Amino acid sequence: LLESTEPTYHVTIVESSSDIGGSFTNKVYDNCRLVSSKYLTAFSDHRMPEDADLCPDHPGAAQYVSYLESYAERFGVRECIQFGCTVVSVKDANTDGMDKQGDSGGYEVQYKDPDDQIITGEYDVVAVCSGLHNTPYVPNMFIPSSSDAKNNIAKKFNGQIIHSSQYKDPSIFANKRVLILGCGETAMDIAHRAISNPRSKSVALSVRRGFLSIPHNLAKDRPLDVFITNLFEHAYEHPWVHALQLRWVLSTIFIRLFLFLTGSSFGFNQWAVQTTPVSRGYHIINKSHAAMSHLNVPIKSRSMWGRFWMW
Repeated sequence: LLESTEPTYHVTIVESSSDIGGSFTNKVYDNCRLVSSKYLTAFSDHRMPEDADLCPDHPGAAQYVSYLESYAERFGVRECIQFGCTVVSVKDANTDGMDKQGDSGGYEVQYKDPDDQIITGEYDVVAVCSGLHNTPYVPNMFIPSSSDAKNNIAKKFNGQIIHSSQYKDPSIFANKRVLILGCGETAMDIAHRAISNPRSKSVALSVRRGFLSIPHNLAKDRPLDVFITNLFEHAYEHPWVHALQLRWVLSTIFIRLFLFLTGSSFGFNQWAVQTTPVSRGYHIINKSHAAMSHLNVPIKSRSMWGRFWMW
């Protein structure tokens, strides 16, 4: 969009929600924060405030949305956005008989405006930016209407089943035995909220292969991602660095050194949900670690070495 100041350029953004922010507006939960720091999350031409009182190292969802709005206002992006619109179809507007690679006909796009009127336009280029987490993935076994009757858990289970995108606050865990499936950062956030609710009866986390836990801060005001962005891990990767997988090797050594800080070399204070081999590049890196100290207790209590690191 910054290059669209030429008179021959016209940019239209079709957005289904009512304002800027996407999932950070529509699918946030209590005290939701970014695990990436403001130093790496910000656009290079519009940095987040250095003052921690205005913007902490890891902004909350509302602060991040405010930043996106300030970016849109500064560069005139908002004027290009059609809010409350849903794309109906994108078709090849091929009129010259050439294949798509050499075709100059562009695309015909139809979208529905907030008044349910169909708008049709032709564009040279279409970028689909629907977002990685826009549509929740729910296995058929958890969908009551699924035709897979044999493996359908939802029809046999009398409790409540929700996707993480539906979670808003920990009050739903009151007087409940909670099972969380998955080990992404949202799952770990929700696990911590469930554990922290004094009215929840019990909390369990079920994972398939485990993950590698690392802190989002090395110390106060020292975000981890500022340190790991180094010679071997950044936007440009030299072919030799890529061939030798040096960024994975360096990160794996870093994770292993947590042994001297937390007693475990499987991740930062990670005694539970371990995975093997401990090698960066093969497993999920999880920077939401607040729940780990609770998940570790049953494991640490089994040995003298574990009880020594009970914190």
